[in-house]
Amino acid sequence: MNNDIISSKKDLILSDDFEKAVESASNIRKSLLTSVKTRNRNNFDRFYDIMVTGNRHIQDILDKRAKDRTDTEKQELKDFKSGLKKSYKLVVDILSQGNDVEEGEQTIVQKMVEKISSVIFLLKYLGNDELANEFGKKGIIIGFDTLEEQNEVFENENIKKNIEEVFETGKKLKDEVDSGKQAITETIYSNSVPEELQYDKSSNPCGIKPTDFARLVDVKTKLIMAFDDEAKDKAKDQANLLAEDKEFEIARNRIIQSKLEMYSIDKNTDESSQNAS
Repeated sequence: MNNDIISSKKDLILSDDFEKAVESASNIRKSLLTSVKTRNRNNFDRFYDIMVTGNRHIQDILDKRAKDRTDTEKQELKDFKSGLKKSYKLVVDILSQGNDVEEGEQTIVQKMVEKISSVIFLLKYLGNDELANEFGKKGIIIGFDTLEEQNEVFENENIKKNIEEVFETGKKLKDEVDSGKQAITETIYSNSVPEELQYDKSSNPCGIKPTDFARLVDVKTKLIMAFDDEAKDKAKDQANLLAEDKEFEIARNRIIQSKLEMYSIDKNTDESSQNAS
């Protein structure tokens, strides 16, 4: 590759115009990491409070003073909240995904179902009920019990409405985050990053990709949001790690390139031999 081309790209990426593009995107990212994150945490807390009302055992533990709880009860509370966090995130991801799936790709639900359905029949055939038992521990049976069947609390229309609202809010927050990320990798990347720096498979293969730009924005955002020297050092460490990764990636590509060039030479040699014969 021409060293002059690489040098010109380097000048562009160090330019004020490119830094302004990173700054602009970082401000969007900062908003996502503060405002949306706080609202999402509050929304989960609402969900947690609702689900506690449907678990008498957890309620009993929470009714105790913290110092009176046993180590087992403390762990149960921790596991209960951790499980709800995973459930909350997964449901929000599924709701936010919608129909925005490229042709040939599977939805999150399809991937989950395929993993289970590909083994459950064979396990049952072999007399292994481990998977079914694990579902049972979560209150899910094949032809599973609904929440209403598990606990009469969930028959309450207000509880149902509150849970629906929780996940409507969760989806909106997730969509807001996704929209912000899209603005960074598409709008700002396309309009603010110098065109000579933008990657194109045919015309500019050594340009930077939207994902590269997003990584730069993440590091810049952490530097902007760093309130103390320790946080700044962590952000700088991340920048160093990314720089090292890119250095190793370049080295790997150079090694592979030399092998591919050898294959190309061999191919041309074989074709010449065939033509001569």
